[in-house]
Amino acid sequence: MKKLLIVLVAFLGLAMPASAQSFGVKLIGVEYNTFDPGQGTGLQITLGTLFVSTDLEVNYLLGRMSLSDDRKLSLFYGAGAHVGFLGFFGFGGALGFGVHGIVGVDYLLQPNLAIGVGINPGISFYTGGIGISYYVGGGAHLQFKI
Repeated sequence: MKKLLIVLVAFLGLAMPASAQSFGVKLIGVEYNTFDPGQGTGLQITLGTLFVSTDLEVNYLLGRMSLSDDRKLSLFYGAGAHVGFLGFFGFGGALGFGVHGIVGVDYLLQPNLAIGVGINPGISFYTGGIGISYYVGGGAHLQFKI
């Protein structure tokens, strides 16, 4: 786990451009975005847990469509990759990695604040004799610009 944290810190340090746009808090996790909350497309890095696994996701939002006349409600979609540990909060589990799609909706509350929900269905490959399995990431999030 210590190695994973070292790799995460190094990766985030290299991946964060000087023009960082927004951060987010997920239901159980955190995210970093290269785009304004609830707007645009770009890189998204997420560290989160769904109790049965702890995952680091690197996502790219490919597109966004407005679902309302005032452009506050939008549908987003993209693709990404993930690595993590299967087990209670990632402890004592098998290492897994894989790819996933992304689909969700955001609602822009204010120019620098958005809420949303997304799902990231995909496939994972696990060590420890588990083999191939489905993957479901995502969740509710609150994005804000600092």
